[in-house]
Amino acid sequence: MSGQESKRIVHQLTASLNGEADEVFAYLPRAVAHDLVRALEEDGEEFRYDATAQRAYLFRRHETAIDVWTWDDVRSEAEYSDLVARLERLESPLDAKRAQAAYLDAIKSR
Repeated sequence: MSGQESKRIVHQLTASLNGEADEVFAYLPRAVAHDLVRALEEDGEEFRYDATAQRAYLFRRHETAIDVWTWDDVRSEAEYSDLVARLERLESPLDAKRAQAAYLDAIKSR
C-alpha cells in the first residue's frame, strides 16, 4: 500500500420492520429520510444521496425487514448516478463483492 490507510467504503445492515427500521431512519439526514417510508411502500426500493456527507444509500424493503446499503466517499452527483446505474444493471443479487465492484467502477474516472 502507498501509505494510505484502507477504509471500508460499503456498508450493509438489515433492520426488521418491528421497530429496528424506525431506529435506523431516525438517524438518517433529513434530506435522505424525507418521504422514504412512502417511497419504499410504493416501490420497495429507493436510492438516495447525501451530498454533504458524500454518501449514497440503497434501501430495499422485504416482507419483514429493510436492507440498507451505504457507500461512503461518493464525491459527486455524477458518481452517484453512475453507481445507481451500475447497481440497477446487476443481473445477480447484490452482495458485498458486487457492491464494492460497482463503487470502484463508478469512481474510476477520478
